Amino acid sequence: MKRWQTLMMSTILGCASVTAFARAELEKGLTPTAISGFIGSQVDNRGAASDEHALSLIFAGERYDRPCDLTISKGDLAGNGDSLTTTWDNCITTSAPKVVGWSNLSRIKVRGIQVCTNNKSNHRMKGIRLYGAEVQEDGDLLYQTGYESFSRSNCKTWHAAVFCPYGQVATKLVIHSTDDEVNGLGLKCRRVRGFTPPTGEFIVPVLR
Repeated sequence: MKRWQTLMMSTILGCASVTAFARAELEKGLTPTAISGFIGSQVDNRGAASDEHALSLIFAGERYDRPCDLTISKGDLAGNGDSLTTTWDNCITTSAPKVVGWSNLSRIKVRGIQVCTNNKSNHRMKGIRLYGAEVQEDGDLLYQTGYESFSRSNCKTWHAAVFCPYGQVATKLVIHSTDDEVNGLGLKCRRVRGFTPPTGEFIVPVLR
């Protein structure tokens, strides 16, 4: 990993000596979402295996306008600052990455994602919005209003957001790419153990 990226991540992720015990953990089984953006010729899944961590932050880098570098950070459900990091690194970036999401000292984890692309035939990704839910110690989820986001100057079209099923949070990022350039993103999600879905029909709120 690049030195400046390591320093930036250390600053954003932080560290803590908190030892609070989180009762919430993730159940087995992955649920994929649809893709926001465009389907690519190649599909990759990134996210370290863990029953106690969920997606919190994404670092997105470019090389001369080409979106070709992603770092995925998963924070522990208790918000103690413990994190797991994986990369999708297909280039040497030429500028500092854009960062979107929540500190791993937060209990807020990703529940939805939305991608912006340019209006060109290469369908390059130029922005990301993340939607969050705060994991309670008993496993309940407190859905957050709005979103965290970044966009580059040539972001032209925001595609439809895609969401984890109710009661689930994201544990893997699904990356669609062509010629090592990101075209679209999706999620793979897991249910938080201890969460009890409400009876009857429920529509996941899309809060903007």
